[in-house]
Amino acid sequence: MLKGVLPRILPDDVTARFIIFKGKQESKKYRTPDHLANPVQELRRLTGNRYQKMSGSRDIGVHLRLSNNRSHSFMTLISGIKQLMENN
Repeated sequence: MLKGVLPRILPDDVTARFIIFKGKQESKKYRTPDHLANPVQELRRLTGNRYQKMSGSRDIGVHLRLSNNRSHSFMTLISGIKQLMENN
């Protein structure tokens, strides 16, 4: 999945080195994304300060999974949207 995400986040003149993310998703710090104090700061740190909030969020959005997502707040948002759709 990272091979599809990183090229869209990083500028064209930057070559992604995927090893920096190896094992990050399973570490305690990243296991529950809602517990990160400043996710934007973490993304900037992981991308060598190349992450841009607006374009990065747009690029990451297409890779989010509506099910099997570890973010409680994201799943609550999806649940609320589904309820609104069912009530209309």
